[in-house]
Amino acid sequence: MEIKTLASGSTGNAYLVGDGTTTLLLECGISMRELMRRSRFTLSRVDACLITHEHGDHARAVHDVMARGIPVYCSEGTAAKLGISGAAGCNSKIWHIHRFDIGTIAVLPFSMYHDAAEPLGWLLESVHTGERLVFLTDTSRAEYVFPPLDHILIECNHMGAESMEDTNAYQAQRVIDNHLSLQECIAFLTHQDLRRVQDIRLLHISRRHGDPDAMRRAVAAATGKRIIIAEEEL
Repeated sequence: MEIKTLASGSTGNAYLVGDGTTTLLLECGISMRELMRRSRFTLSRVDACLITHEHGDHARAVHDVMARGIPVYCSEGTAAKLGISGAAGCNSKIWHIHRFDIGTIAVLPFSMYHDAAEPLGWLLESVHTGERLVFLTDTSRAEYVFPPLDHILIECNHMGAESMEDTNAYQAQRVIDNHLSLQECIAFLTHQDLRRVQDIRLLHISRRHGDPDAMRRAVAAATGKRIIIAEEEL
């Protein structure tokens, strides 16, 4: 699969994933103008947009995406919060562990733990290449074990409570309750079958509570795999 980061972090998230036949936009958390510019004006090739939850840094351009004729897939809870339930191009009859297909890519949604209406993560499998990709972001924990994966896109937001000493107690607890720490990220990865993994992308790193270089070293040491900091791909 080809993977292109268009945005990653608290100011916006968007990623292109394709298997040579089907192309998906994962999240649309930046303006349509920026989506167009950063994708080098290739959005006409996008078959669908998958949205994990309704927060602006993940769904900012949802109405513009739909206006361009790109179907949007998300949970009913997310659709309701975004005000797109029942709209043409909105596919929200999506539930935890109920597979659906978009072109040559099979999509398996799974529930996440975040302060949103009905957040989801995605396991993608290409029937064209046989590759599997997991996309997991904005969650306090990740307890699933997946079939052998080829690509992993996973949140690694903060370094733990010790990284929030300069943050008020309420905000620090909110981060801990809603975003994946380095420790939880590594715990998830070490429970997976990593033999086929080509690369692991670390997403949504906090500029206040994260340390990209330290995170890269720690995850590489724990997995022995190629680690990519998504934001550095921009």
